[in-house]
Amino acid sequence: MNTFTSCIPCFFHQVEEAKVLFSLDDAQTRQIMNILGDSLKHYTDEQSPPELAVVTQRELERVLGCDDPYDSIKKESNEKALRMYPQLKESVISSKDPLRKAIELSCGGNIIDYGVLGNTLDVRREIERIVSDSEAQINDEDPSLFSIDHFRERLRESSTVLFIADNAGEIVFDRLLIETIHEKFPSIRITVAVRGRPILNDALIADALSVHIDETARVITSGVPTPGTVLSLSTAEFEQEFSSSDMVISKGQGNYESLSKESREIFFLLTAKCHVIADDIGCNLKDLILLARNLKDESF
Repeated sequence: MNTFTSCIPCFFHQVEEAKVLFSLDDAQTRQIMNILGDSLKHYTDEQSPPELAVVTQRELERVLGCDDPYDSIKKESNEKALRMYPQLKESVISSKDPLRKAIELSCGGNIIDYGVLGNTLDVRREIERIVSDSEAQINDEDPSLFSIDHFRERLRESSTVLFIADNAGEIVFDRLLIETIHEKFPSIRITVAVRGRPILNDALIADALSVHIDETARVITSGVPTPGTVLSLSTAEFEQEFSSSDMVISKGQGNYESLSKESREIFFLLTAKCHVIADDIGCNLKDLILLARNLKDESF
């Protein structure tokens, strides 16, 4: 997805959120904004939003003297989600359609995003809302935006699946989906890819291991330093997985922004959290999205 002019205020808003979250003074905040403003002079519309978002993170790291400012936030998000894991797992097991339920919870878990919602996010409250609201979603989903039947069909046909993870905290919801896929299709080899270095609250290998995803899937790093999977910045191992896997599942807005123009079929799972994403997809804010997109198909 290209960067639209309406994305620009969001970048500066993230700096304001970081100011509150990390108690930055005005001089530090202005310094980060100046770096961001200078970067915008050399930015092109064809680049995806994650490629610019990394500029703010690197300057924040320099100002704070810390290479992972969101580390404690990520750990807290993982711990809170893990405490609710038994309840989440039971809701999947007891559902009439466990796979659909796991997909809905995984999409719903995408709301745990400090990159979009900043310090206004109450993780436990959001998790409780996701669980209570998920059943109501079933009757409201637009088949063109929630391609569950095609998703099942592709799973039946696949022997390898690449799952591209997004944020800490929500990775517990992803674990539920990955476990459910494994239980329904035990012959599938699942690989989970996380970011290559700290960026916002995006999940790293340590996060995936801390929530035990490695008990069901192989965990690798994409190598990317951006809050979205920019393929030109990824490792050779990830590129091989991306091109050779029978099925690719992409989680979250950042991955949608960076991968939606790729030619291979990708299943995008996310909650629409901003108007730019919602308009690009053709959905409403807060819709749960399971979008099968293949730009080789003339329908996209």
